[in-house]
Amino acid sequence: IENSKRADRMIQDLLDATLARAGERIHLKLSQCNLLDIALAVSNSLAVTYGDRFKIVGEEAVGIWSPDALTRALENLCINAVKYGDQDTPIT
Repeated sequence: IENSKRADRMIQDLLDATLARAGERIHLKLSQCNLLDIALAVSNSLAVTYGDRFKIVGEEAVGIWSPDALTRALENLCINAVKYGDQDTPIT
């Protein structure tokens, strides 16, 4: 199920990139969310594939954002950190 969700997010990333290149607005669904909760969820999700390399440090930050867009962005950053970072260094 998690892999299917990740594949869906990748497709959404491609669609968003296509819209941006065409000069169109990316439609975001805004809602109240907590950035710390999103970071923890992404870390837990990616730990299944990449192990316990992720260390979340921070405080709650509640605001009106797009949880889906933030999740996709954080997943991309974390995956890039795994690919290009030192394998022996935790990703914080």
